[in-house]
Amino acid sequence: MHAIYPSTVIALSLTLTACGGGDTSANPAPNRTNIASSNEFSGNFSIKINDQAAKNIQPRNTPDDSDYPAYQLVNTLGSDNVPLSSIFDYVSLGLTQSLNFWLDEQGETQLTVRIDPETQEIEQLELTQLEQDGQTLKQQIFYCLADSTDETRCKNVSLSINAQTGRVAINFNSAQLLELGSFETGQSIATLNGTLVGELSHAPQNLASIPKTSRAVMTIDGQPAEVVATAYTLRGTINLIEIRFKDHQAVLVSPRDNQVTTSSLLDAETSSGTRYTDEKIQDKRQINVQTRNNQTTLNFNQAQYQSIFDSQGAVKTLNGQVTLTKPTQTLSISPQYKVDAQVETMVPNRLNVSVINHQDIVLTANGFSARIHGGKVQSVKFGYFGLDTSSSSITRFSDVGYECQKTACQGIQVEPNGFGVKFNNTTLTRVGDEDALNPTITLNGGLIYLGR
Repeated sequence: MHAIYPSTVIALSLTLTACGGGDTSANPAPNRTNIASSNEFSGNFSIKINDQAAKNIQPRNTPDDSDYPAYQLVNTLGSDNVPLSSIFDYVSLGLTQSLNFWLDEQGETQLTVRIDPETQEIEQLELTQLEQDGQTLKQQIFYCLADSTDETRCKNVSLSINAQTGRVAINFNSAQLLELGSFETGQSIATLNGTLVGELSHAPQNLASIPKTSRAVMTIDGQPAEVVATAYTLRGTINLIEIRFKDHQAVLVSPRDNQVTTSSLLDAETSSGTRYTDEKIQDKRQINVQTRNNQTTLNFNQAQYQSIFDSQGAVKTLNGQVTLTKPTQTLSISPQYKVDAQVETMVPNRLNVSVINHQDIVLTANGFSARIHGGKVQSVKFGYFGLDTSSSSITRFSDVGYECQKTACQGIQVEPNGFGVKFNNTTLTRVGDEDALNPTITLNGGLIYLGR
């Protein structure tokens, strides 16, 4: 996985608040339960900011549709938003897991723990506090990074989690988080002590809950290689197929006109997956490309890869076949700006999907976010990239330009498997009073998950 640093801005954060209510979706997803469910945290846990008195956090138990649920387990499969100028050899497809705790009923204190789903090791901690200072809402963000080498390194924290039940226990022994923006002075510190236990009344969703729209059978050096996920994306004019294996390995293939132009095998050098060895294919003809309709098949015929830095190094051999569905669903948006009469059409092909607790799904792509709860649409939002200083996460997408909520979301059909929405003259209403923007926009087309 890639470490997510506080300076990194990621669109449409996947640590969203759970919502409740109804909607007008025509095809609710199967195998979802609407039985009342809850989540809770307990333990003897305290937060101390600098020299202030330690604040003891009281246990909470909330229903699943609470605005500030006590505990959420979020599994996200998706691609980082890689700039077009980035080098080709960049692993963007990954699986992340976040544990979210709202520590009070007002949602003023939130703790987010990001862990590596494979190793179950902590990658990042983030504590956000909101306080009213006169007429101003003041926000403090504290964080630590497990793979850092300086004072922001996460120390004195241990975690155990049960993947089947979602139960997690986190132990803090004077763990220190540094305030964002005070790195140079090092004066503002949050100290966490005690144990925080999160529990769900229903077994949570996981990677297996996300449907597979691809097929893969692969070996590396003759040994079966478990394919975790696949993706077919478009970066500018580059078609990119990415195959993610267990243990943080990945293959990147760029096909054009049914021929491979570039391919790399990347192996993680660290458990966090932040550095990779880069091995190039020796002969591009060792990968055969076949495209029929909207499907592309890659056949690896004893494809050999060797390090670009060591011509005498070991050669790795890939064999097998991968078939992916190319994203073809388009999404049209009526003009946002009053001076613009042009309808925008896009192919939302870098789609991230999150499964939250036992029945929430969040789909994000191209500035859009669609939240589905128990097979029913809860919200659709469209916004812009940037840092939202009013939100409870430092890695959240910025301004919500337009949205609909619950029963106001009309003309939306949920895909039968629950992992997609189709719009039919769906209206989103402007958030805020930006006069240059039209008061509403209209959506047609779809936001359909393809991958894994």
